[in-house]
Amino acid sequence: MLSKLPAEILQLVLNNLPPADFPSVRLSSRDLHQHSLKRFSTECVATVRTDLTPRSLHELEEISDLPYLAPNVRYLQFRHVDGWFGDGFFWDRFPSGRLRPGQAGANMLKDLLATKLINCRSFRFDCPYDKTSGKVDASTAPDAFSHLTSSEAVSLLFSIGVEANITIESLVMACWNHVRRWCPGSGEMVTPKLPDDLYFQAKFSTLCSNMSELAFEYDTEDQHHDWMLYIIARCPKLEALSLGSGRISQEFLGRFLQDKMATKLVHLRLKFVTLDTRLLSDLLCRRQATLRSLHLKYVAIRHYQTWRTTLGSIAASSQQLTRLSIFGLTNPPPLRDQCVTVFPSLADLELAPGSTCTQSASKTRHEYRLLKQSDHRIKLKYTSLCKEPVGVSYTGSAMQETLDALAEAATDVTTPDFRPLVWLIGLRN
Repeated sequence: MLSKLPAEILQLVLNNLPPADFPSVRLSSRDLHQHSLKRFSTECVATVRTDLTPRSLHELEEISDLPYLAPNVRYLQFRHVDGWFGDGFFWDRFPSGRLRPGQAGANMLKDLLATKLINCRSFRFDCPYDKTSGKVDASTAPDAFSHLTSSEAVSLLFSIGVEANITIESLVMACWNHVRRWCPGSGEMVTPKLPDDLYFQAKFSTLCSNMSELAFEYDTEDQHHDWMLYIIARCPKLEALSLGSGRISQEFLGRFLQDKMATKLVHLRLKFVTLDTRLLSDLLCRRQATLRSLHLKYVAIRHYQTWRTTLGSIAASSQQLTRLSIFGLTNPPPLRDQCVTVFPSLADLELAPGSTCTQSASKTRHEYRLLKQSDHRIKLKYTSLCKEPVGVSYTGSAMQETLDALAEAATDVTTPDFRPLVWLIGLRN
């Protein structure tokens, strides 16, 4: 019946369909299959997934062979479900454990990215359960030659990029455990085992030259921070940076500032890190010309400092911000009395017209309130673990008023349900 509608009306109907319904619609008739082709190719195929197995790479080949789909693939997600990548290939290694070049799986992926999926230059490593999250190395496992670790998959992409002269526009490396998703140490990725001379090749700088987004959202060791800083330094166009490891040290952040990295940074996201008030204010001040968005989630302030004074310092040096998001700020003094920062007085502000408290899939709920002076809307976030607001989001021009209100409302409370999280953040720093 839909196929009998005028083309213009049919296109309007299809434009309002959620992406999840497109496969069913496209199978219902040839006319609907043809009319839905444009939106299907731009939205439903923009992101593709692989676990580097022969089957998933062959599926990518099938997509890349279709001229109306291949140009629309822009994002490649590396995601495994059983802890390993590349099951089904033989992955040969040097005695040092580093992968040998020119292997079958690597050649398949290189051919796809270099000749067919030429618009796919954004990559995400999303590892929901990493069997290497302890100190296990795939190169020492009994079946080491049939699998890749998450770290080796990252190194494989870098090697392919250098060999095929590919530039990366976005790179996200995330690793978390499906049992303890909130825990910053639940997934650990070690420094990729790349040949030392790879970093110093001109092609490696070319690989990172167009990168605008970079995320390190996995657990790290101190010896890996040099590698992370080296990558950041090779990204002159970097606009969005996310650091999400409980082991990011003050020294790391200090070197990040001193070396004048990411001078065009617009969006900064910090998660599961411990900060010093002075260092955070210095960071925001030095990036004042470009930084417009700040996201702090499960961030702890160093001992003998408070988020009330820290938010006040941010207000004095961050008038340029237009977007702010905070959630689960913690204040860990010596272990037993860990505190979480809440904003109880903000819940007394006038409820924004039409705003209702809604529940999300992550068991958090939110509502919108109006700032007293400007009537700008701020979003308050609640969790089932605490009755007071534990998070605030704001986008707009009244950032000074928002930060002043946050600093005035910030209150440290001891919440038993938050203690495991706060203890872990404080212990790792």
